[in-house]
Amino acid sequence: MSILEQKTFISHIPPFDKLQEPELKTVVDAMDIAYFRKGEYLSRYTK
Repeated sequence: MSILEQKTFISHIPPFDKLQEPELKTVVDAMDIAYFRKGEYLSRYTK
């Protein structure tokens, strides 16, 4: 996904849709895209 696609996508999702252009750019520049398989754990809690 390109930076422009990320920006377009995120700009339609609350609360990001309320950000001004410079703030939105900061968010998009800091984003990392990761893909996970269905059922894959992002983190597991163990005691």
